[in-house]
Amino acid sequence: FPSHITDVSEEAKDLIQRLICSRERRLGQHGIEEFKKHPFFSGIDWENIRNTEAPYIPDVSSPSDTSNFDVDDDVLKNPDIAPPVSHTGFTGQHLPFVGFTYTTDSCFSDRGSVRRVALADGGAGEDLQDGGLQVEAFEKRIRCLEQEKQELNRKLQ
Repeated sequence: FPSHITDVSEEAKDLIQRLICSRERRLGQHGIEEFKKHPFFSGIDWENIRNTEAPYIPDVSSPSDTSNFDVDDDVLKNPDIAPPVSHTGFTGQHLPFVGFTYTTDSCFSDRGSVRRVALADGGAGEDLQDGGLQVEAFEKRIRCLEQEKQELNRKLQ
């Protein structure tokens, strides 16, 4: 921990170090009891935590109220610092893909269901070149999709 940091308790330092470390040493790898027993959380009545009053309840006037957050004035006053590069998740070039979802070999994709039907019939997929087998494969796919639709409808009800 940085030596110039003096206003953080040893328990808090240990907690932070046990969270940002290798997974073999990380706190909580053996369950929530490790957290409950950590010295930083001593004095907390875990059995009745939902019934206890919070030590501090901030005054909030609206969902967008940020008056309880500290503002780092140095960042606001220093014009030499450039804002971070924006990596937007959506641009106009993505419009052709709106609503598109890709799932490898999904039963809902033609490639996945036809290959699955071919493999279930004992073939490796080459036999699907025959028109009759293609029809049979698609009929099986339709039955599979109808069955899945019924199962999903049952789950929704």
